[in-house]
Amino acid sequence: MTDVDEYQARRAERAREQLCWDVAAELWGAAFKAHALNEYGAIVDPGYKVEDSAWPNAARVTHKLPETDLRDPDRLSSDERWALRLEMLERYTTVLRERGWVVEPSGVRPGTYEPWLIVRRGAEGASRG
Repeated sequence: MTDVDEYQARRAERAREQLCWDVAAELWGAAFKAHALNEYGAIVDPGYKVEDSAWPNAARVTHKLPETDLRDPDRLSSDERWALRLEMLERYTTVLRERGWVVEPSGVRPGTYEPWLIVRRGAEGASRG
């Protein structure tokens, strides 16, 4: 790999990271919370998660929930958890579209364990672009 190739690869990686940070900043700015992990990496507080997407120039947004405590008689069913994730993704979609982002629901169909959104910058660069 030449120096130019390395430079271009680092630049592309930084652009993907910046895209994820920009999407997360939009959600945080709209008073949504990111999910929180404990020292073992388990989710302890529900919230959004933004990560790099397999699609070019896009971020993947999901809503994370803590694991179900099977001993809890008042626990949410799988269908209720799915509906909660879907509701939060709809709220994220509304905020992001209002702020100029292009949002494509993906994995948003019954039976999908975890629905997600694919988010890209809009025509005007979506806020910080």
